[in-house]
Amino acid sequence: METMTTIPYSEAQRMEVRSLVNLAGEVIAYYWPMRTFIYRNVLHGLEYLDFEDAVKQGQRFLGGRPYLPNNRFRDYFQIGRIRIEDIDAALTPLIQGKTVMIGKRPVTHLEVLRAQFLQGIKVPDHGHQERVRGSLSERANLEAVANRLRTVLRPPNQDARVQTTVLADTQALGHDVTLSAWCDQILGTRIVEQINEELIKWCGAFVDEGHAAWTMPHRETSFYNAWKHLAQHDFSGTFLGIQDWKHKIQSLPERPEDTILRYLETLGIPKVLWEDYLSLQLGALPGWTGFIKWRAEEAGYEWQAAF
Repeated sequence: METMTTIPYSEAQRMEVRSLVNLAGEVIAYYWPMRTFIYRNVLHGLEYLDFEDAVKQGQRFLGGRPYLPNNRFRDYFQIGRIRIEDIDAALTPLIQGKTVMIGKRPVTHLEVLRAQFLQGIKVPDHGHQERVRGSLSERANLEAVANRLRTVLRPPNQDARVQTTVLADTQALGHDVTLSAWCDQILGTRIVEQINEELIKWCGAFVDEGHAAWTMPHRETSFYNAWKHLAQHDFSGTFLGIQDWKHKIQSLPERPEDTILRYLETLGIPKVLWEDYLSLQLGALPGWTGFIKWRAEEAGYEWQAAF
């Protein structure tokens, strides 16, 4: 069994990680108190940014899709909800003063962009392919284009493709995706789901406001300490296949800041990405994060004062 060496951390390091956690949580909006059900702006914590930047950050940390898919916009155009004038106005800043000749007709850059925007690039239907094959003149033109492209385009070999994929994954790790989420995507695991299920279970027990028949013991000692004491007797880790679960819980540092520092270092997350990585982790459960964030700042709230 591998035993991790306990590294003593200074108060300055602990203060730094507490500050990082607070900064990382700024992307999460409050979800409490739920006095009305009119709306909840999930980007509330990003309102200091421009709209485009805010939705990009929201998608990055919270996983939402800020815009409708292109096919939905194309459907809206077909039924008249989006006008051609609106399309041209949006594309005008992108226009270059170039044209191409198709037969005897010049086609402007705006027309090319508009066609791509409204139709997209798609595989021709089977009937169209058969008609092209049946036309010797069009077939000759297609072969000429294909031969020309072979001399211009050089598809990357397998090694280059692998290197490109590895580079993209390396750049995304810690910045756009957590290690657990990456494992789920590449290896087909369920690590994020399993972690979230455990967090939901323990968060629900700790922040209970008198609804549970059995209250969570040791809540007065803090969330981390109560969890560390009780998790040793929980068989969930064993059921998940974690060997020496009880010993690993017992060997955790006494302070939560030390645990965060230890595992950020153990996972090899570069220090410049610590804040982003913590934001990704907090964004995995924005509802619970938002509620606990609200509780932490409401010192006068009776349940916060009690625990």
